[in-house]
Amino acid sequence: MTTQPLYNIPKGSILKLDGRELMVSVREESGYAVRCLDSGECFNLTAERVDDAIRARDCELIKPADAEKRYALLEYTGGIERVEQFPEETQRIVQGRLALVLAQDALREEGEKLTQRFMDKTGKHRRLVLERADEIAPGFNFLRTRRGGK
Repeated sequence: MTTQPLYNIPKGSILKLDGRELMVSVREESGYAVRCLDSGECFNLTAERVDDAIRARDCELIKPADAEKRYALLEYTGGIERVEQFPEETQRIVQGRLALVLAQDALREEGEKLTQRFMDKTGKHRRLVLERADEIAPGFNFLRTRRGGK
């Protein structure tokens, strides 16, 4: 008598197990027939092995719909998944913008009303955001004086 798998892993899912990405090609009674996406090697995994790895959080499961979204996103971004893949200058721009977003989120949590009207050039809220962003990322010099200002 075979045991019933604890997790529903559909055909076409990707298992990240033991540092490899394995695509489930066939779901059988005894386990799963998988293909390694890196090497192309095909082999079988028992259902118990996969269930134990998922339970121990040693295995990540990516369902087919999520995998398609990921591939579409990678195609849109040109294959870039992480900020570290950008050139140094672009990384710095992204980190600066992230500091501004985090500052706005922190002010919203404190009850400040941040709208487009209040974020104009002379608004106090803009100054609050810049001060908070400077606290989060002091190396970006958000509070420097602008040329041509009053």
